[in-house]
Amino acid sequence: MISKAVEDIKRYGFINDLEYARNFVLNKSKSKSLGKVALKQALLLKGIPLETIEQVIAERENLIDETEVAFELAQKKLKLLKSSKKKKRSESELKRKIYEFLTRRGFTWETINHVIGKIFDDSELYI
Repeated sequence: MISKAVEDIKRYGFINDLEYARNFVLNKSKSKSLGKVALKQALLLKGIPLETIEQVIAERENLIDETEVAFELAQKKLKLLKSSKKKKRSESELKRKIYEFLTRRGFTWETINHVIGKIFDDSELYI
């Protein structure tokens, strides 16, 4: 009886993993500026099928430039770190803090490395 009810609900469009995932990604992308790694992980925890997640993430990549989002976040974080009156930080410490911040936001290593290189105007790799 339960499975029939679920099938009826799906048929009427009340349960739609693809639409849910699209809306979730759009809302999280706008409000929290999360990277694709964090979005994928959150959707997996919600029970969305991997194929659906990969489709929605691919659609997002066509609409949102993740590097630009990460760059804007990193600039804001850098400004906060530099304005802190408690402590003056070295460039390597600033890079590490930004790296950790963007990692927590779910951006890929490649994106983070590109952003840090762009902000600090160099091409050295960071870990």
